[in-house]
Amino acid sequence: MRQWMAALGLLAMAAPAFGAPPIRNGGNIGLGLGATPHVMGLDVKYWMNPNLSAQAVIGLYELQGGLDPVRVGIDGDVLYEIAFVKGNETFDFGMNLGIGGLYGMDFEAPSLVAGGNLVVGLEGNIDAVPLDLSIDYRPTVFLYDDFDDGFDTYRLSFVEIGGHIRYWF
Repeated sequence: MRQWMAALGLLAMAAPAFGAPPIRNGGNIGLGLGATPHVMGLDVKYWMNPNLSAQAVIGLYELQGGLDPVRVGIDGDVLYEIAFVKGNETFDFGMNLGIGGLYGMDFEAPSLVAGGNLVVGLEGNIDAVPLDLSIDYRPTVFLYDDFDDGFDTYRLSFVEIGGHIRYWF
């Protein structure tokens, strides 16, 4: 735990030396860890302009509370961004609205899952570090799912929460 705290401290000290621009600029890329309700792993977000971004989580596919190392997935979104509180170039707080899709596959037993989701998220961007934290509500419709219990289509899931933490370059 001390190593993680030390690494975060070094990042915080290094960012001002590099003159980190505000996070909500077009062309910025953030990398970190993300967990949507179904995929956990590498998180990437790209700002196309101050009001539009795209994000994706690529990693292990989670189903019914457990991670299975032979299942992989991607959960990607396009987001409209709204800044509520614009700080003094060190912090801003906002929300995002968007749509996305998910795809997962199992390498042991050839099967897959595909679906779409809506996204309503709250995020805090700390420009001085540069770091962002966000939490998303993600109602999902599964269009095709043949994991575990056989073929299942058009399943709705309304209790879906995800989170992200990213460092910006």
